[in-house]
Amino acid sequence: MGAAGWTLGERFPAQASPEALGAFGWLVVMGSVVAFPAYTFLVQNARPAVVTSYAYVNPALAVLLGAAVGGEALSASTLGSLALVVLAVVLATTGGARK
Repeated sequence: MGAAGWTLGERFPAQASPEALGAFGWLVVMGSVVAFPAYTFLVQNARPAVVTSYAYVNPALAVLLGAAVGGEALSASTLGSLALVVLAVVLATTGGARK
């Protein structure tokens, strides 16, 4: 991607903004230091349906955080989609408990 961007004329700014550096630091800390050990713990101690549910829950949480912190707009279709995702995760994680 870097080579493609460079070929298309995209360049890095001379100096990163404080917001960009803060966002990068947040991603490093939360994505590496916190999330990876939590995921490793889940892989060792939980059912596969619970472990893989993060892939569906994380985008939903990101949308809600974007609305709460970043002021992004939430439409009715977005909220309905989030509800369907959460319902699917609940069904997948509790479905194995039935006999």
